[in-house]
Amino acid sequence: MRLSGLSFTGFIFTLLFLSIVFYNLLGGYKTHLLLTALPLLLVSQILLTDLVEGVIIKRAGLKSRWFVFLMAPGTILHELSHLLLVVVSGARLHRVFFFKPNPHTGTLGFVQYSHPKDKLTFIRDLLISIAPFFGCGLFLFAVNVFLGGRLLEVSASLSLNQSQDVLDAFLKLSKAFIEPLIDLDLSRLDSLLVFYMQFVFAFGSASSSADFENTIKSALKHPLSLFMCGVLFSGLIYVSEYPPAFFGLGEELAGLVLLIFNLLFALLFASQFVLFLSLPLVFVAAKYLELKGRNKLIPFVFSFCSFTYLLVVPQQVDYFIIFLVFAASTLTLRYRRLFLR
Repeated sequence: MRLSGLSFTGFIFTLLFLSIVFYNLLGGYKTHLLLTALPLLLVSQILLTDLVEGVIIKRAGLKSRWFVFLMAPGTILHELSHLLLVVVSGARLHRVFFFKPNPHTGTLGFVQYSHPKDKLTFIRDLLISIAPFFGCGLFLFAVNVFLGGRLLEVSASLSLNQSQDVLDAFLKLSKAFIEPLIDLDLSRLDSLLVFYMQFVFAFGSASSSADFENTIKSALKHPLSLFMCGVLFSGLIYVSEYPPAFFGLGEELAGLVLLIFNLLFALLFASQFVLFLSLPLVFVAAKYLELKGRNKLIPFVFSFCSFTYLLVVPQQVDYFIIFLVFAASTLTLRYRRLFLR
């Protein structure tokens, strides 16, 4: 279920406030800019996910083959991640639907659970909410490594000490994510499958506002649990900055905390990168679905021939030609009557 307008606005402003707090309180810490960026990236991801899902649901319909093809794999893995954390966290599972789009609530699947009587309600809800980051993210990193990509390596070595480092991190992550995909031979079926899975996993790791519904309710109903979570998170920040003398493993523990923060940053960026790429593609696909009968023939043939050329002659193609092909395809869909007269 989508959050109500008031709850959604409050949640977004809370994340923005957290970002401001981190920026002002953590000056000089290793995690200063990293933790400042995380809430901002999460806000951006939630807004983008809601936008893309809203466009797809409105334009394509929940039962169209195109919608199922695009959304089902990532959604199933998304809900599996929620399910795993429900079981691991000790919550009681009631129902689970891995892919059951609901036009009234806007949800594509859901996991229904309840809590045992303890003081960990908020922490449990929070972990279950962000589970897809790790579930889908694991597969996203695995596919990238399988293709010879350096996404995991780049993510682990991120160091954000200055504002310029944030931009550099975005560029490095973009390159690490895209490079192995560019090298794929998309004329082969197995390469197309890998390309497709990489994107659906990234899309599946993205959280919508619905994922945080229980977390927001828990925060309001269980302030003690919220406080405990804040203390735990503060402890992690402290450990990352001042490694404890813990059986000689302080440095390793601090490194692990930084690695987790870095991976969260990379996953948030990768999923948003895919969401940004999907916006024009979703628009084009939605316009194509609006066409009826023979009107579909011309844009389909034009796009098929154009992109086949791009696949067959990659060494002769530059970004300007790709842009022209995309623009022409879009115009063909937008002003289709001009091509039919």
